[in-house]
Amino acid sequence: MGGTVAWANNTVVVTTKKQTASTPAATPKPASYSYANPAPLYTLQTIAVKDIFDNYKAEIKVLGILRGQQAWEKIYAAYQYNDPPAEGYEYLLDLNGIVHIKLVSSVGKEYDLSWISAPEPSLNAKLYKDASNEGYAVYLVKKDDLKPKLTFGRKYDGSGGIWFKAYEE
Repeated sequence: MGGTVAWANNTVVVTTKKQTASTPAATPKPASYSYANPAPLYTLQTIAVKDIFDNYKAEIKVLGILRGQQAWEKIYAAYQYNDPPAEGYEYLLDLNGIVHIKLVSSVGKEYDLSWISAPEPSLNAKLYKDASNEGYAVYLVKKDDLKPKLTFGRKYDGSGGIWFKAYEE
């Protein structure tokens, strides 16, 4: 079509040759992340939560993922009486800022949050307006589940919410 394509701030910007100085470029829209297209690690996403119990806006970013032996060493160092992972499983540490984030397997099954003694910093905190926190969430995942996803704020039917990759690419 005779245009140019550029990548800026996780957004594809397409400019056609017909654009002139008096015709401003369209404002790029943020990437639309979903279960099928989760956001990469370190991507800041915003979600508005409004229901019978809550009414707030949150900004969430997954700051890192540790998995396998590296995660187990950090968990063991935090508390030597933590149990090692069961056969066929390994620990996954998610560094983020919110407790109610869920880990979903690559085939759509939700993993339980492990209630073992997690490494510092602690994820558990009471937050008030304009406050923030970050800490580790610990999950026990199947070793062969290579592309699990993290989600927050999805509906009971699995739709909506924000989604992140729980793996490095």
